[in-house]
Amino acid sequence: MATTIEEVAAHESGHCVMAMAMGVKVKGISAMSGSHPGSLLDSPDMTFAAELVVETMYCLEARLTYLIAVGGFAGETILHGAIEPRGALDDLARLRGAGLTDFHIQGFTGIAIEVLNANISVWNEIYAAAVQGIKTGNALAVEGLAMHKLFNQTGKRFMDFYKLEDVLPLSYT
Repeated sequence: MATTIEEVAAHESGHCVMAMAMGVKVKGISAMSGSHPGSLLDSPDMTFAAELVVETMYCLEARLTYLIAVGGFAGETILHGAIEPRGALDDLARLRGAGLTDFHIQGFTGIAIEVLNANISVWNEIYAAAVQGIKTGNALAVEGLAMHKLFNQTGKRFMDFYKLEDVLPLSYT
């Protein structure tokens, strides 16, 4: 689990902005005591998660879902230039379980960093709200409608599909 509130907020904000850039609806950033069901983290006191509307992901090709998954890594990288290894375990395990190599994960993370940088004002506002929501102990640290309103005003959808080919050609998915 990420070691600070700021790292957790950066990670989950990264997932949310990436999801919205892919056209996926976000319910919010939620908190629950203990470990999230299916989590690979070692007995955390609290688990935070970007809650996505799964039905809006059905139409996405696999590579776009990978971008959402690495959005947490990109958020942490924007915050302080590196991924917090313990906080990344769940996402890394799922990506590796899907057959991705470190080359793929690093390549998708590079693209995700570009997407977050293109949406930096959105990420900054969601991140600040997430820090505040986590500090106050809200079960719903950031509400999805507020995120979508912000993204709809200034956000940029992901359109650089050709970049995906350098990481994982469509013919391999």
